[in-house]
Amino acid sequence: MVRRLVRFCFPVCVLFLTLCVSTTCWAASLTVEADRLAVYKGESFTLSIILSDAQQANAPDISVLEKDFQILSKGQSSSVNVINGSYSAKTIWTYTVLPKRTGVLRIPAMSVRTGSGVLQSQPVDIQVSASASPAAKRKNRDVYVTGEVSTLSPALNAPVVFVARLVAAKPVYEISHGDLKVEDAIVEKQGDPKVYDTAIDGRSVKVVELRYLITPLKPGPMTVPAYVFQGMISGASGQGQSPFGTQDPLGIFQDFGMFGGIMGQPFTLMTDEVQLDVQDAQAGIEPWIPAEGLQISDVLEGDKGAKAGEPITRRLTLVVSGNTGEILPSLETQAAPEKDFTVYADSPEKGINVSPDGKKVTGWRVETYTLVPRHGGTLVLPEIRVPWWDTRNQNVQYAVAAARTVEVSGPPATYNTNETEPVQQGDSVNSGSNPTPLQAGSLGLSSANSSVPFAYMPAVLALTIACLLGVWAYFRFKAKGKAIARESQSPIRDIELPANQNIEPVRPAVTIGDLRKADDADGLKSDFLTYVSQMTGVGPVLSLKDATQEFSKGISPDQRKILGDAIRRLEGILYAGAQENFVRVRSDLVAVLEGYQPPKRNDAPKARLGSLNPS
Repeated sequence: MVRRLVRFCFPVCVLFLTLCVSTTCWAASLTVEADRLAVYKGESFTLSIILSDAQQANAPDISVLEKDFQILSKGQSSSVNVINGSYSAKTIWTYTVLPKRTGVLRIPAMSVRTGSGVLQSQPVDIQVSASASPAAKRKNRDVYVTGEVSTLSPALNAPVVFVARLVAAKPVYEISHGDLKVEDAIVEKQGDPKVYDTAIDGRSVKVVELRYLITPLKPGPMTVPAYVFQGMISGASGQGQSPFGTQDPLGIFQDFGMFGGIMGQPFTLMTDEVQLDVQDAQAGIEPWIPAEGLQISDVLEGDKGAKAGEPITRRLTLVVSGNTGEILPSLETQAAPEKDFTVYADSPEKGINVSPDGKKVTGWRVETYTLVPRHGGTLVLPEIRVPWWDTRNQNVQYAVAAARTVEVSGPPATYNTNETEPVQQGDSVNSGSNPTPLQAGSLGLSSANSSVPFAYMPAVLALTIACLLGVWAYFRFKAKGKAIARESQSPIRDIELPANQNIEPVRPAVTIGDLRKADDADGLKSDFLTYVSQMTGVGPVLSLKDATQEFSKGISPDQRKILGDAIRRLEGILYAGAQENFVRVRSDLVAVLEGYQPPKRNDAPKARLGSLNPS
């Protein structure tokens, strides 16, 4: 009897215990795990939110992390396991995060709504230490990043060059980079990323380099934020081996195992923040041009044997060290006195050149004017002065173009050059004094009678009308003359001349052979402008920009690219002192010019396209 009872109770107890063990496997939970609890500022780590044995109704709300952390990437995975009748399920949300500051940063309790109710995790503390030194970061690393600025104390409106570099001693791919945004500043990316090979500390490495110009718009402290690079690295060997050395400071490679060595391993790296101290503008300096140097060059063409009514070309070039061409002012009001010249301005050319090491900025502005003398005589082009602030010596300096004289043949001026404005007869030149009574018989007021006699009213009225008509005719004739002169003296069209009067070309004819013989940048530019004018037939071309636009109409897209690159390099030689290969620039220009074909004109009516999708 006892044996029967034991035989019956034993299976029941085993079944009961099995059910108890199985139910423990079904207990739902939510946990938060970090792959490292101690990191340096500027290093990312992996944060995992794990939901076990429950079906989620929503993803965790991670917005609470954004106060102290930057979310770089997100991922989600799910798995279900059944082992010996035991069931388990997991949903894992994975995030790559970067600390925004140092100290102890808390990851607060996270919550997820599930079929079993709302589950909540425990908070996790992360210790963020000050960033290690740059040398320590690079030591034994196969991949690292650097961020450098050209100066830590820029002046207001003076650009700072920021260079971000990714250095890799092992093959990397799928490289991506962030965007740079700086408060109270203009940020301009300089070209596409530059990729090149070099040697650092005796190791061959590949470098990915990006450059930005940061122009401060507000004085005081300014922060250049951390710059982020991401990508994949191949060639790591072994479990837990990191491309960053024997230790894995980012902690993102330990879970890849052998698949990481085959498929590559991801990385996220960030440069250090940079603190700038922006110096305020100095009072009384207008315009405000902070720079390390500023020079003006002045070139006149056609001034030898100048004649009244015939054009002279004046080219003013400003070259600034430590700033861009955008900050340089217009010199149009100082180009020539309007009482002696009619002035026509061409569109200015502006540019910038950054040195190969990213530490020096040079800008330029080229202004070209057509000056038409109004009369003959010795005409003076006054001195040009531009104030600027010397950021090295902290004082005001002046860029000066000396005054110049031009001997012009032709009829002399019809006005008195010693007077600023002619005084017309009959106008009162005395102010604040009592008028003198007019002589008897004159049309005027006497001191004894303040009213005009009725008999003189018709004469006074007629004289007044005649004066008004004369003034109207004078100003109308003058305005019409200016309009005609403006149209006829356009710098990109031939100038209309009176009958039986010829004008000789400003420049002699130029051939391809002359271009091949040019021995300096100025001569090459002058010959190029003249040659383009001859070939295109548009008249005098006064700027490289206009010449390039006109000439591009008769060459192929590939030749346009070569021409544009050659012109940019020529501008660098002319205006920024760039160390370019002049012979190569000249050769590229000649090759493009030889392939020019004047565009064909088609005056026939244009045919209209029919239906492009007929039924």
